[in-house]
Amino acid sequence: MSVVWFWLIQDARARWRTWVLWTALVGFGGGIALTAFAGARRTDAAVPQMLTYSRPDDGSVAFGQFCPPQHVTGPNATSLAPLPVEARVLRLPQVASFQREMFLFASVRPIFDASSNLNVIATADAQGYRTLDRPLIVAGRVPDPTSGSDVWVNVLAANMLHVHVGSEVRLYTYSAAQLQGCGNLVGAQSHGPAPNGPVLTVRIAGIGRLPTDVNAVLPLAQAAGVNYEGQSNMFLGPGFVARYAASLGIPVHDVLGTNIYYVRLRHGQSDWSAFSTAASKSDPNALVQSEADGGSSGEQAAAASAQRGVHVEVVALVLFGAFAVLVTLVLAGQLIARQILIERDEYALLRSLGARHAQIRVVVLSRAALVGAAASIVAVAVAIVASPLMPFGLARQAELHPGVDVDAPVLAAGLAVIGILVVALAVVPAIVVSRGPLDQTRPSDAPSRQPRLGRLLALTALPITTVMGVRFGLRRGRGRTAVPVGSALVGAIAAVATLVGALTFAASLDHLIRTPRQQGWNWDVLVGNPNTTSDPWSATVPKLAHNQLVGSYSGMVDLNGGFTLDGHVVANVLAI
Repeated sequence: MSVVWFWLIQDARARWRTWVLWTALVGFGGGIALTAFAGARRTDAAVPQMLTYSRPDDGSVAFGQFCPPQHVTGPNATSLAPLPVEARVLRLPQVASFQREMFLFASVRPIFDASSNLNVIATADAQGYRTLDRPLIVAGRVPDPTSGSDVWVNVLAANMLHVHVGSEVRLYTYSAAQLQGCGNLVGAQSHGPAPNGPVLTVRIAGIGRLPTDVNAVLPLAQAAGVNYEGQSNMFLGPGFVARYAASLGIPVHDVLGTNIYYVRLRHGQSDWSAFSTAASKSDPNALVQSEADGGSSGEQAAAASAQRGVHVEVVALVLFGAFAVLVTLVLAGQLIARQILIERDEYALLRSLGARHAQIRVVVLSRAALVGAAASIVAVAVAIVASPLMPFGLARQAELHPGVDVDAPVLAAGLAVIGILVVALAVVPAIVVSRGPLDQTRPSDAPSRQPRLGRLLALTALPITTVMGVRFGLRRGRGRTAVPVGSALVGAIAAVATLVGALTFAASLDHLIRTPRQQGWNWDVLVGNPNTTSDPWSATVPKLAHNQLVGSYSGMVDLNGGFTLDGHVVANVLAI
């Protein structure tokens, strides 16, 4: 072993630049591959982790109708606590948490402006946005539930209102008299009367996302000036609900939606059947709807939809990582083989001094092992430094902890595999030089074989400069200057093909995501409100039919109620 260590020390002193080159090539190539593989795992886990963090509801229970509002008298009317009949259902053993999430009729403009449409949503319970339907706060904090002015908005609303944490927004509300005719207000934010109630100022405490906000289309719609239902949302707490009711001069239980509860069950949908049966027994008039029936906030369905989109990104990262590994192996393999074969005279000299075949192989493979170990460390460092670039695309919206990430399983596997592969690349050259003859020299004037392609091009009418360039470029050389031209060309071609393929795929995917028309969004204007109780056809269709600027139009109906298709429950069915 003293011979091996002596040779390695001398080789490191004489060829340290070669060692560094091998380490850098394998380290950075392996780092790119590890970044892609770790990024694929991180991308694939982003949406499910966000959904788990959010603690989404499993369905809803409505005690009475949404419109007109219920009228509660007595001491219960001034308290936000659930009414006795509601409390009995909410105390069922299957219920883990609940909240009332109500839609408030309000606008950020005294006169409706379609370019600033905003959904104002409030919860009447302190646990709202904390123990269920929790937002991922990207700036600021979740509002204090006792505050009457603190709110949080989603990212789309922050962009639309041009607000940041600490900004104040004025809400124009509808009066109690207007709310009594709530049937006329269902479509108020598109064509109803102007708000005539008190003006309430709120302050942005936080900006966040829910799983329903992880969407590739909504930001594009906002950038294109298209308002889409549920696009921009403002969320308020029970402190504001009490303030809102007091400003209208009505009991808090008369606020629209205080009788509709979203519930999260202890064992999810597996508890729903038992809960639904018990709730119906407790209050036969209660409307119980599960997440599958469209009775939830839609976070679970939105997460499932987003995950299908994320799957494309995961596949792209895995393929890119595999190509990075392939190119790195080809380039590193030809460099290592070339260097070892060039040194065959030195190994022959070592054998003439008494070194055995096994010792020669140990010398060659030990150097490869040291380089592989160093390259593994470099690759892991590169993957950690580049980890803030992941995840990208849709999954980046759902990432709970953006920034540096250490994926221990991927990095540990990479640490071992990279070292093993570098040693494997040196095995065949090590066997060749250890078994070769003692006299490895070749006459310097021995003729070298001309490349076949060069000879063929010489028979054509191509310029002599082209023919000579091909000959010199493909000539292997002779003696110690001989180089493996074939493997070098394969490596270069593979590298260029991988780079072009990766860039082409990324550009195509980005173009698809940023081009709604290629995704089926081939219309320019969305008209109407699916929540309206009036007949839109009598008012809207004649206007569209006689408008010279309208090239064509079609109507869509959302049949919300739960359908069974091929044995699968579908919450929403769209009819054209």
